[in-house]
Amino acid sequence: MEQRKFTYFFFGDLGPSDMYLQDDPRSYLTHAADGILTDVINAGPFQLGYREACEQYSSALTNGLIRAGLFRVEKGALLLDSTVILREDVLALSDFFQGKIPLLAAGLEACIPELYAAVRMLNNGFDEKANLYHLLCGAVLDGRFFDYLSGLELLADSRLHPSGLDYLIVVYEDCPILNRFSNRLLCSYNRLSDGKRALQSFGDADGARIDFYRFLCQKRMGRVPAALKMIEADWDAIEGEAVTTRISDALQRFDETGDCPEAYRRLFVDFGYISNGRYLVPVYRQGAEVVVERLLSIAKDCIGGEIVRLLGGTELFFRLRCFAHGVPKEEIANEAYHILFGLLNEELATRGIIQSPSYRPGEGRYMKSIELF
Repeated sequence: MEQRKFTYFFFGDLGPSDMYLQDDPRSYLTHAADGILTDVINAGPFQLGYREACEQYSSALTNGLIRAGLFRVEKGALLLDSTVILREDVLALSDFFQGKIPLLAAGLEACIPELYAAVRMLNNGFDEKANLYHLLCGAVLDGRFFDYLSGLELLADSRLHPSGLDYLIVVYEDCPILNRFSNRLLCSYNRLSDGKRALQSFGDADGARIDFYRFLCQKRMGRVPAALKMIEADWDAIEGEAVTTRISDALQRFDETGDCPEAYRRLFVDFGYISNGRYLVPVYRQGAEVVVERLLSIAKDCIGGEIVRLLGGTELFFRLRCFAHGVPKEEIANEAYHILFGLLNEELATRGIIQSPSYRPGEGRYMKSIELF
């Protein structure tokens, strides 16, 4: 049978750290895993033995993928242990979301006066549509709403692994028919954060963004593209311990004084956050937290009940192939919600309710912002 290809995503904080490479799931979830994953899927639940997989693909790779959380062993067989979306799932996904997204968008459209009034409190030099993109589509739908739904036990937003890392794995088959449900949805955050301050970008996954978070991942894995060698030279000037904290401190200093050490300033320019001593992106300080909470309240009132109903049912999950392997419904619901709000964000952009990010060749569509709260 044809070998499938896959794209691997993570939900959680996998920021570059001093973890051993053997504990980093990104060192295993590469195209080297495509063959064994294809065999597990094509064979079906309980049909591919653990020992057989070790013999064919090596025990190092098989055990690494088990430790990372892609597979588990049950009754001597290798089973999926994370959400995997396949070409066979497209019909179920299309059927489930068709007609539902316009209704959700209409619910938010009816609340435009309240939504715009909330972000006007910021007075940060960016209009309502730009601020709603970052704060409603990003901070709320791809942030606080997860907490809300997790609190209702409708989805999982956490899974602790033997490595001590906390993340969920989501895998998509790499085929054209699935692009609309993964690469081209406005549902992906990249955040370099120390927990309080963040240099971030929000958009789709249709390319290789040039941002702090992605670059640090590439640097740590020794995979910096040739096109970014000039940025790498600037990066090497600050390389060392506690790099995220030092970058955040330099950002805080720039925000408070308009100046920071030259090596950090060059990086802020390289990644498109400042130019000529001025911000190029929205900056959200402590006052923005009140606005985010207000937007969350509006969203829950306008569309919360319908989203709870959609994720609380079983209509979709029983039709997805990975559910038959025993992957928890709550983890699959995490990705179902990603698809839902990604499609919703697209609809909001189409209706002109939020700013639509421009496409950057090779990088996809996204916009950057800064959090200092």
